This record gives sequence, C-alpha cells and structure tokens, in this order.
Amino acid sequence: MSQEDTEDQSDRIELEWKNTNVSTESKPLSSYDITEVAQIDNGWLLKFRHFHGASSLMTVQAIAFIPDRKHQWNPQEVSIKWESVGGRKTPNFNEWTERIRVHNGWVYKNCLVTKGKSMSISLVYAPFPNA
Repeated sequence: MSQEDTEDQSDRIELEWKNTNVSTESKPLSSYDITEVAQIDNGWLLKFRHFHGASSLMTVQAIAFIPDRKHQWNPQEVSIKWESVGGRKTPNFNEWTERIRVHNGWVYKNCLVTKGKSMSISLVYAPFPNA
C-alpha cells in the first residue's frame, strides 16, 4: 500500500501562491526574482525564487513559514521591501543578506554565488522578542 493510499483525503490542500508587492533596496538579481506567499493553517508560507534559466545552477528558491494564527498580516495589502543587512565579496564567492518585515518578525534571505556560478538561497523567520 502506498503512502498516498493511506493519507486522509481531508489533509490534502492546494496551495495558492500569490505575488507580493515586494520591492528591494538592492539591485534585483534579475527581472525573474519573485517573492510569493501562500496562506496556510496558522500562518503563511513565503517563497523567494531566482530564475536564471531552466538549466542554470543559479535557478534556486527557498521557503519560510511565518506564524500568524489569525492571519492578521495581509501581504497583498501592505508594501514590503527587502532591505540589505550585510554582505561580503571574496575572490571565490559573493554573499549578501537581506530582510523583510512580516507579521511579528523578520524573514531573512541569505544568497551565496560562487566563482563557479552556482547559487544557494536560504530563508529564515526570526520573531520579535515577546511576539
């Protein structure tokens, strides 16, 4: 019996990803940088995608969970902006970190591009103290 056969049909969901009105302080990686959100139980999923071509090692994405039980934050109605909080360049890689303000905290995005033209992105939610 497959896992699909044993899943409760009531647990299945279909995510509805929506673009955000996000802007950036820094120059976007490309015109294909997309920040999207999907409302889920008890919060949101926030996804950042950098598309550099179907066969490129620099096409990457990352997802973070933002807790918001009452869905008080509405990313479709507020202007959110990636702001730079640091970075560094070496002969072997370029790294930078940005953040956006979300419900009761920040989502941090760290990007790393190597000399060999591979890329990685990570996202993490950091709640405000006492949030």
